[in-house]
Amino acid sequence: IVVEYLLAEFESFKEKAKEPTDGEMRDYYEKYRSLFEVKEEKKLTEHEGEDAEHDRDNAEKKAEPKIRPFDEVKQDIRDKLKLKQAEDIAYEFVKGVDLELGVLLTKSKPEDVPDFSRIAAKFSPIKHDTLAVTADRVSQAEEILGHGSSLADAAFKGMRENEIIGRPIKTTKGFLLYRLNKKLETKHRSPALDDVQEFIKKELA
Repeated sequence: IVVEYLLAEFESFKEKAKEPTDGEMRDYYEKYRSLFEVKEEKKLTEHEGEDAEHDRDNAEKKAEPKIRPFDEVKQDIRDKLKLKQAEDIAYEFVKGVDLELGVLLTKSKPEDVPDFSRIAAKFSPIKHDTLAVTADRVSQAEEILGHGSSLADAAFKGMRENEIIGRPIKTTKGFLLYRLNKKLETKHRSPALDDVQEFIKKELA
């Protein structure tokens, strides 16, 4: 299949996120201290273990949780908080894209196809592109679109050509909207992506 997609990538919206304050980062650190635990193993001595084990040879190792210092994890916390903000901004952004698509579909004839490139230009920095996907290489496509795209279930098991996925999908990369551009017929096996690139270019020209 060939899919045409719009992707609101989380990374693209990080620059729109506010810089977390020191207080916000410390609040996160205190709330999620367990995320910063480092387990250290301490071997029990003969005297420490004899009450429980009575045998030095059978003394077990005891894990002692240790929390990494705030300054050591501060940058990681900053990145997490900015990413969360970016996800929220991208969500509000893609709702506008989805609304625009809905208006275009309402006003257009059934055979008309919304112009994804115009939508992408209007809603910058949304990413717009086409992608050839074979049934046995969905995981490779999801390296671009993000995991959780539902491509395997939707595009290969029910979508019609030019049909748009019903709602934005949150993947590990961002919020995704796509339409099934074309189904490619295969007789014996799914073609390699390199085998269909020239065909795709001609079809989309």
